Amino acid sequence: MIPWETLIPHIIHDVRALARKGMSASELLERKLGAQTDPELAVLLSSMVSSQRDLNLFMTRLGKLAQADKPRSHDGEELLDLETVLLGARLSCREALEQSSAEFRIGPLPNRRVPARLQFVWEELISNSCRFRDAGRALKIRIEAFQNGELLQVHFADNGSGWSPPFAEMLFRPFQRATAGEGGFGLGLAIARATIESVGGQIRAELGAPGACFHVLIPVAPGVDAPNSHR
Repeated sequence: MIPWETLIPHIIHDVRALARKGMSASELLERKLGAQTDPELAVLLSSMVSSQRDLNLFMTRLGKLAQADKPRSHDGEELLDLETVLLGARLSCREALEQSSAEFRIGPLPNRRVPARLQFVWEELISNSCRFRDAGRALKIRIEAFQNGELLQVHFADNGSGWSPPFAEMLFRPFQRATAGEGGFGLGLAIARATIESVGGQIRAELGAPGACFHVLIPVAPGVDAPNSHR
């Protein structure tokens, strides 16, 4: 019998292909009908296109979760200095940060290299901070890190709305959403945890006062010092 997990990448690939086909057909129909489209039909077409896009994105995220916890050979792992990874995450989330008028600060960082794929972790945390900001105060995000023996510790904190205490145990479980109606698929933090654990690290979360705090521990491999920081 073929192991189920070996089928997942193929299923995801085929479903994404079908979603893209449906989306392309819907967009083509939308263009052909043009401005003469009946308003009610236009709404239905827009909903079809949006649903196909969401399905494609959902399958992409599901595939990322399926691949995230697979360890990789250190020899083939792309390493970048920590500052580059964090700045890359900030750049990726630039639009969300600008829309949130967020104050984003990175504290002093040790000169260490980390797997480049960990950039997703901080992209997810920044994105969540922007989505779950508190409307009553300006959003502030701070990241700082230091090395403790063989571990690199990275702390992420914001002053957003955090989460309700009962949700804390489910925070990193797939398909869990902190707030109903906020959108998303409830996969981001699950992918983040799986990615960190695949390099032998850990992540934990706690409520701030106010906001949320995430603490990431990453094992430091010997001989991977980053170049002198340009900070």
